[in-house]
Amino acid sequence: MNAMRALMSLAAAGGVLGAALGAAQVTAPADAGTPVHGPAPAPAPPAAPPVASFDYGAGALTESLAAPRAGICYSLGGTRSATAFRNGSELRAELFPEPGCAGRPSPVLSPGRSATGVAPRSSVVFVVGGRDRPATGG
Repeated sequence: MNAMRALMSLAAAGGVLGAALGAAQVTAPADAGTPVHGPAPAPAPPAAPPVASFDYGAGALTESLAAPRAGICYSLGGTRSATAFRNGSELRAELFPEPGCAGRPSPVLSPGRSATGVAPRSSVVFVVGGRDRPATGG
């Protein structure tokens, strides 16, 4: 019986020692010399991706097309009314003098380009790639 008590005492002591060592590892500094103070900070939430847009208006950028898609002809709100443009999309913007993307496109704005003082335009289509054509205006 004494032998059994001694064995149980050794097992209990081993369990206590194991628990103490495990706790020491959990609370040990992450970096030598740098104490751990509380839980690790939560990671920052991911930033929202920027919304690509095409801005336009009569003299000032007052209207916007959010996330325009390639191959779709967009009306610029009236017959030959828009004269200022900023292409914040990732596509090339071809501006047309007539509704329905009729006529010859001019100017063509690459992504990130702007144009002001342009002859009035009525519609725009967005395309992938292609040759740069100079924008008129600033």
